[in-house]
Amino acid sequence: MIDIPDWDLYKQAIRGNHLAWEQLSQRHRDRLLRMAWFLTGSVEAARDAVQVAFMELAQKHPRHHNGSLSGYLTVITRNAALKEIQRKKNTVSLDETELLSTEDNPLSRVVADERDRAIVKTIQSLDTIHRDIMVMRFYGDMSYEDIAEELMIPLGTVKSRLFHAVQKVRTSMLEAGYGDNTPE
Repeated sequence: MIDIPDWDLYKQAIRGNHLAWEQLSQRHRDRLLRMAWFLTGSVEAARDAVQVAFMELAQKHPRHHNGSLSGYLTVITRNAALKEIQRKKNTVSLDETELLSTEDNPLSRVVADERDRAIVKTIQSLDTIHRDIMVMRFYGDMSYEDIAEELMIPLGTVKSRLFHAVQKVRTSMLEAGYGDNTPE
């Protein structure tokens, strides 16, 4: 199977190729859902944010200007997730039973779901400046430079905040008995 670059797939998709839309969605959906879920704490809000991102992609017809489609979708999904947080401020729940796991083994799924909930709670307990950078880097797959540009802060600040966020999550997860499960 030929791996078609994202922007080429996008061009096919906006010309009406439904298979190209499906392929773009398959490439990016899980990563974007996980990122939005970490930001919102809600599977429903995460799905809404990702849907908004793909709708905006379909309607606005962006040009890549040497940027990645993945980065473009990440920024739109993040912004949509932040809007979802504001919209559902009093209804965000971490007790949803449907998690974003693809594990087939029931015991492994339970353990992974419990660990994922702990990670989500820990990440959500970070202050906004640390949480956003951590989610954008590890779950949004954005480069340090892209994060600095998006947040309009120096590159060194991004690296410093990310370092401190990882340390806080690692410490919290260790204290909760989960071992070292933090992103590197």
